Amino acid sequence: MMNDSPFYKRARFWLVVIPVLFILLFLTYFWKEITLANGYVGNIIKLLAEVQIFYRWIDPNVRFFVSQKSTALFTEEIRRAFIVLNGNCMFGLMVFVLMLGGMSQFVLPVRKSNERWRAFKRLVLYLLGYHGPAIFVKGGKIESDMKEKKLKLPGVALLDLSSAIVLEKSLPVKGYSSSPFANDDDMEKRNEKIKDFLGREKKAVPQVEIKAFGPGLVFTEFGQKIQGAVDLRKQVRSVPAVDAYTRDGIRVKSNVFTVFSLSEEPETIYVTYIGERTPENLRAVFLGKNDQTPSQEVVINLFKLNDADAKEIHDNFLKGKLHLQFHSVGKEQKAPRQQFPFHEDRVIRALYYSPHTVGDQNAVEWSVLPNMVAVEIYRNFIAQYSYDYMHKPNEPVEFPLTDIKSEFAFRVKSTGLMKYQLVSRRDGIPLAKGNLWEKDSMSLFQPMLFTNQQALRDRGIKVIAAGFGELTPPLEISRGLMDNWKAHWEKEIHAKLAQRDLESARIRNHARIQAQEESSFVLSDVFKDDHFSEEALTVRVFQALEAAATDVSEARLLPSDTINMLYSLYQWMLGDNQAPSKNESSSPEDNLPGGGQ
Repeated sequence: MMNDSPFYKRARFWLVVIPVLFILLFLTYFWKEITLANGYVGNIIKLLAEVQIFYRWIDPNVRFFVSQKSTALFTEEIRRAFIVLNGNCMFGLMVFVLMLGGMSQFVLPVRKSNERWRAFKRLVLYLLGYHGPAIFVKGGKIESDMKEKKLKLPGVALLDLSSAIVLEKSLPVKGYSSSPFANDDDMEKRNEKIKDFLGREKKAVPQVEIKAFGPGLVFTEFGQKIQGAVDLRKQVRSVPAVDAYTRDGIRVKSNVFTVFSLSEEPETIYVTYIGERTPENLRAVFLGKNDQTPSQEVVINLFKLNDADAKEIHDNFLKGKLHLQFHSVGKEQKAPRQQFPFHEDRVIRALYYSPHTVGDQNAVEWSVLPNMVAVEIYRNFIAQYSYDYMHKPNEPVEFPLTDIKSEFAFRVKSTGLMKYQLVSRRDGIPLAKGNLWEKDSMSLFQPMLFTNQQALRDRGIKVIAAGFGELTPPLEISRGLMDNWKAHWEKEIHAKLAQRDLESARIRNHARIQAQEESSFVLSDVFKDDHFSEEALTVRVFQALEAAATDVSEARLLPSDTINMLYSLYQWMLGDNQAPSKNESSSPEDNLPGGGQ
């Protein structure tokens, strides 16, 4: 990090200027005393040179002469000058030390006495130029000069609430800390094996002391160097446009994302046996809201666990390591939760257990690893299903892609830190999808932490969420799929329309037959009555026909010109050739018997 600030704002500038000003001020005020002291020292040096003291110091006469002469030169004025200079130097040094001690209480946020002492020592070393790194860590990023970061002298680091650092110190020891031949009794054979194994003479092998520190003030010691820093907040990472192939060979693209953390406590999932108690029958239980009763929960999914996790749960169950959990009557007292809890072992594992990519000498950062794992699982997961199965375009209700995304999230989360809690129904009936979750009727075992090796679990990372977006195939494949689905939908539409037309024709024919039967019943009643004349009988017949023609339910089944045909037939039968006037109603049914009522 380059320092582009003006020179008068730099610390090193004032570290030089202030001592020079103090020296000039001291010379100005005590010039007389300094001159007398320098004169006395110069005379003593001349005297020693004259008597050749370095060669004749063994002669007692010479020593006596030098002693007498130096006493004569050391006058009262010179003695007073030395007293003034020594007294002021001691007083100035005392004031300077007190000022440094007072300043060290406010330069750093110290609270305890040992912290104040260590801050004072760092400040003195800084003034002497023998200081170590002085850095500030914000959001997991080290804000310091690269040169200063590599210093191994005592220093200080200030971390914000969401940061943690790892310090490393090499401790050379005699011999090897561990050896595959440590159990050999014959020393000569053992040394020969070591030489053959290592290809060199046995030398001191350095051991490494590793420590992690959380938010706050951290004092680095001699030999320690900063290995790295991490961010304790939730991390969100995404990889855009990740390619994958479905089971039927269709290439799709989607954005894959993960949310993870080094500070969050592991999530606890329910697991149960769905049949015989074998590792293959272990399932992870996921709960959701009940549509009928929102206050109750139901089992919405049962996902299979990976082989390593299932084996670990089953082995612990057989060995009796899982104990039933008994509910206490009183409320549990929960400790106050920190905003970003610090776990030393998880921070160290995240920075030190870093894999290397193929052909790359650089280690993969811990914050990049979750996305690499998620992308690999995503590709393997998509390859298990066909594109049509995941979308099911012919099923308006069923959409398997939702369950596939939920299972994918579980697969990614299970590679990180996670706890499990074995549950079972007290009546012995296995849990099934859609069952009500009644905790009082369940036997719950104590939660246990997964300990088998997984990519993110070994590095202390907890995956909070994971998923992928819409699966987008290439444009030409998308058009082909849409045409295929469209042709199928159009075929279904035509089949449904034909079926409805057939049903409509059947209904119409049935209604027409029913109307004919009703009309025949009415006309038969008219003809059976022999008290009317032929003209009156004709009027009665036309009235019956008019009533049938003007009925709303029956008019839809008749031709549109039925009323006109009845009017023409009425005029022909009765010989009425008068046409309706223009001022009168032009509707033929107004001239029919009954006035069209």
